[in-house]
Amino acid sequence: MRQFDEAITEYKRILNLNPNYPLARSHLAQAFEQKGLPDEARESYQNFLQIWKDADADIPELMDARKKINDL
Repeated sequence: MRQFDEAITEYKRILNLNPNYPLARSHLAQAFEQKGLPDEARESYQNFLQIWKDADADIPELMDARKKINDL
């Protein structure tokens, strides 16, 4: 679990510098999910989708985030 704590800390640091960095949001969500924090993961996936709201809907990362929100 320590690796997920370190990843979460690092992604939060990155997002403090650039809150609209979509891949950091996505990876933060994955770290939360792996650590067993579904509410935090869902919120991060929703933030990720909000940042990329105007992107093509069939981008695999967007499709995956939508699925994971429904699964959490």
